[in-house]
Amino acid sequence: MRKGAVQPISAVMITLIMIGIVGSVYFWGVPLINKRQDITVLRSSENFMRNLDSTIKNIASQGGRDTISLNVPGVMKFDGEEFSLTLKTSGTIYATGGELPLNEYGCSDEERSLGTDSSEILCVQSRDLGGVFETIYTLKYIPLKEGTISSYNINIFTETSQLGSQDDMVIIERESVDGDNRDTTTNIKLTIS
Repeated sequence: MRKGAVQPISAVMITLIMIGIVGSVYFWGVPLINKRQDITVLRSSENFMRNLDSTIKNIASQGGRDTISLNVPGVMKFDGEEFSLTLKTSGTIYATGGELPLNEYGCSDEERSLGTDSSEILCVQSRDLGGVFETIYTLKYIPLKEGTISSYNINIFTETSQLGSQDDMVIIERESVDGDNRDTTTNIKLTIS
């Protein structure tokens, strides 16, 4: 073989090897990148719901008004009783099936004690829809009671059922505090715009 014929063959072989390497990196790398993106979206969604809960409780106790940006790619809904944030990803970090609590109090509506427990029920549920996972975060509040003589309740209300998506604003405002020293209800108005 002549010296001049070796150079084109070498160039073709190097090109084929490079195409094989790039193809392998793409084949293995893209799913890992997608997995990392899904983890980031799910963690951001969980943090958003924790921040929403913290803001509501802060406004309930201190008064005032605050706005939170819905900075995750999901759909938020408030039906008058419960917040839900729904999103779809190609993977999940949660066990599929039943509801999982995101705090120490669980997902049940059992009566809780004033002074020792917290009134929020913050949970997540993930379902496998066949290659796509639907994750639903929920947040609601139940009354806290101390025996039969006193209670505390965060009542969230809205003028109509609220629905929002990424980059919408959630406006939280304390409207009033009703009751006496024994039975107190803090009314929080919510608007998603």
